[in-house]
Amino acid sequence: MRRFVLVLLLIVMLAGPGVESASPQQTLRVLFIGSGYTYVNNLPQMISHLAGAAGSPISVRAIVAGGATLKKHWQDGVATQTIREGTWSHVVLQEQSTLGPIVRASREQVQAPAMFHEYARLFDREIKKAGAKTVLFLVWAHQDAPESQAALTDAHMGIARELDAVVVPVGPAWQHALGKNPALALHQPDHSHPTPAGSYLAACVFYAVLLGKNPQGLPRLGNLNPSDAAFLQRVAWDAAGGR
Repeated sequence: MRRFVLVLLLIVMLAGPGVESASPQQTLRVLFIGSGYTYVNNLPQMISHLAGAAGSPISVRAIVAGGATLKKHWQDGVATQTIREGTWSHVVLQEQSTLGPIVRASREQVQAPAMFHEYARLFDREIKKAGAKTVLFLVWAHQDAPESQAALTDAHMGIARELDAVVVPVGPAWQHALGKNPALALHQPDHSHPTPAGSYLAACVFYAVLLGKNPQGLPRLGNLNPSDAAFLQRVAWDAAGGR
């Protein structure tokens, strides 16, 4: 628990620039680059829906592919061209979930975070040239490897400090929610991708970080019951620093 609190304090410090860039009159234009954790349940549209319901519109676009790494997105060139062509306020980078500390092989454990960092740097240069802010989607651990969350968090935090990027601490929020309510179904049966509740928690964390606003009181979505929605909103606000 002490480590969790310390990690959240560091994440809050890194999230600050993204929150400061928003204003009540400004419509944020956010480009998402990622894989299944972004497109399952249409997370970008969920974020846009919640923000719009609260009177703080967010315009979203997503470039996603199942299993895609940042390296693949960079080599395909579509994401880079879209960054250059759009007037984005924020560009969200979501690394593929098995690239990094959750890979079991020791050699890959060393190489994979380095690859993530390499392509985060390349994208960050393009994002800065376009006048936007780099946002790192700090993902959750697989259900059958919860111990990997600390390493995932460290990998994202390290490159975020280097790049002065915004961190959206979805993984730590999931960890906290499951610690409080282990019966909560955030993972699908594949132990990896999010259920609608898992994506809802992610959307609330994005809302809190990008807008600097408390998600408590936002509409619940789908079949999420009111008590679970309220709980996830509280967890998201705590994860974002409770501004």
